[in-house]
Amino acid sequence: EKIRISRSIVAAVRCENGRFLERSVAGGDGNGQDNGDNGGGDNNSGELYHDIGDRKAVEKTSQALRENLPKLRKELEAEEEAEKEAAVKRKEEEDEQQKRALEAKAEQERLQQQQQQQQQQQQWS
Repeated sequence: EKIRISRSIVAAVRCENGRFLERSVAGGDGNGQDNGDNGGGDNNSGELYHDIGDRKAVEKTSQALRENLPKLRKELEAEEEAEKEAAVKRKEEEDEQQKRALEAKAEQERLQQQQQQQQQQQQWS
């Protein structure tokens, strides 16, 4: 399951023309020596980046998910808690609006009854 998720992440990145790169020294002799060729890059440091391939990309993605899982879980829990709090607040605001609407309706009915009573008193006098 975990590998499948990592593979799907790598595939999604690749579908968007994304790459998984590794930095290496261009033209080195294995002892950190540099021949000055930077592989056509924009920097002059002799660094070259090359694609690590799908297998290593899946491994690195799995590693990143493992290492960052506690942090991601905390962030998701915080987002869920914030959403719950926002939903409670919306519900409280809706309830308060309904309460005000009912109070306004009750006041309107009270005023109508009062007017009717006054009209009846005027008719009787």
